[in-house]
Amino acid sequence: MNKLYCSTGALVGRICNYDYSLIGKHLPNLYDFGLIDGMEFMFIPFYYDVKKEIIDTVKSCEVPCPLIHCEKDVGVLLSESDDYATNKALDLLKINCEVGKAIGASQMVFHLWGGIKSDSKIEYNISKLPEILKITDDYELELLI
Repeated sequence: MNKLYCSTGALVGRICNYDYSLIGKHLPNLYDFGLIDGMEFMFIPFYYDVKKEIIDTVKSCEVPCPLIHCEKDVGVLLSESDDYATNKALDLLKINCEVGKAIGASQMVFHLWGGIKSDSKIEYNISKLPEILKITDDYELELLI
């Protein structure tokens, strides 16, 4: 049977000044009324500085969270295709995985590319899949590209 997950990106963004407390205010109601089966946690760049608070917020709302959507720019950064950018992208991926594991996710949506510049480097990004899979496997997250 199909499941319906609400992305936290539907609640938190620039328009609300990244007020992640909205996750705990609204998703439990949707879940309690049977309107959703859980949440997909959308990792956004703002969350790197408030990682612990985000984890606490998601866990405290007691809505199942089987999916984490890795920060979209990680794949774009990977497309820079130099050692510094690749290492930075893989470090950010690890942070996203750490948060995913902490909130109970079992799957991670990952943008292996993200636009014209990264599309032209797709072969490089694909060549990094073994490293990406090693990281997601270490955190017991199934990779969804």
